[in-house]
Amino acid sequence: MVDSRSKPHAILVCYPLQGHVIPTINLTIKLAQKGFTITFINTQSIHYQITQKNDQDDIFSTYQGLELDIRYMTVSDGLPLNFDRSLNHDQFMSALLHVFSAHVEEALLKIMESKIDPPVNCLIADSFFVFPGKLAKKYGLLYISFWTETALVFTIYYHLHLLELNGHFGCTGSTVALILFLSPLPTFIHTWKKKSMEKFSPFPYIATFLNCGLWLLYGLPWIQPHGGILIMTINGIGLGIEIVYLTLFVLYSERKQRMKVFFIVLSEIMFIGLIAILVITLVHSHEKRSTIVGNICMVGNILMYGSPLAIMKLVIKTKSVEYMPFFLSFFSFLCSASWTTYALIRLDVYILTPNLIGTVLGLVQLLLYATMRQIAERKAQGKLDLVEKTVSGVTKNTSNEASV
Repeated sequence: MVDSRSKPHAILVCYPLQGHVIPTINLTIKLAQKGFTITFINTQSIHYQITQKNDQDDIFSTYQGLELDIRYMTVSDGLPLNFDRSLNHDQFMSALLHVFSAHVEEALLKIMESKIDPPVNCLIADSFFVFPGKLAKKYGLLYISFWTETALVFTIYYHLHLLELNGHFGCTGSTVALILFLSPLPTFIHTWKKKSMEKFSPFPYIATFLNCGLWLLYGLPWIQPHGGILIMTINGIGLGIEIVYLTLFVLYSERKQRMKVFFIVLSEIMFIGLIAILVITLVHSHEKRSTIVGNICMVGNILMYGSPLAIMKLVIKTKSVEYMPFFLSFFSFLCSASWTTYALIRLDVYILTPNLIGTVLGLVQLLLYATMRQIAERKAQGKLDLVEKTVSGVTKNTSNEASV
């Protein structure tokens, strides 16, 4: 007769998400078919979801006829059973990180102290958990980390640095950039209704048009052979948005301003086209092409981030921020700060240089806006006080005349 104490007994802890539960159940079945005793620890919430959907009390009930030694228990994940985990994702993740481990340890102690046969000698847990390794070491168990996701997902994680390097990743920065492109929308809705650009400066949108055009060129396969789809997509969208803005400038500006904007934009298009022709025909290395265009893009980035300062003279002269769009300055600062943080993590000088300068310029713009806004409010308050005193004096004089 085989000694049951030599039979492997593994406690298997399941991560409570569907994409993790299914592979863990499959692993449990495979190990049990190989002669393992498995104690499967599930959360009460996942157990409830599965049993309610399939109208069964045990998630392994369909395998009962195979005489597999699978034992089953549930523990709390730290939240009430009726708590909506899908709508409160952050609280759910916080509970898994800080509370769930205590419930698993309590269950593990209960199993080990019961002196069941065969004794527990192994702990298998989802790789997304951070606590099982320490728990296994504490109680002298063999620890096995089980990666539940597909080979495709594992490959993506493993090659994440290559995806970032070739422009296939970085959605956060792209989202902030899209918000930056859309931030002047309230200003243009206002000017469209008034059919006049008034004293708004076209330079921020001219600079952004140039910047988007250059980065669009940078993402082309002749410059980036390994793919720059994300770069081309976000800057292509940005280019389209800036065309709409500049069209409004051409339609609703004075003739002198209109011609100025038209010829500057035309010269920018010719400049980008000339760079493209020269780089592609004269430079035959993709590395050199990306370096040349990348350096030019750095200059374009700096011009874009600093462009709202073009209205600085008018702001200081009039002591008014009416024609300095706040959201453009704010999201310029936010976008450059985000990419500066990203560049510091990756130590990428081409991204760091323009965005660090852009962060400083954005901060200057916000400080100028705050200062001038405060001065304008004090000035307005002073005029209000003067009006109140004048009205009060007139009322007093009228009252005196009436008494006479």
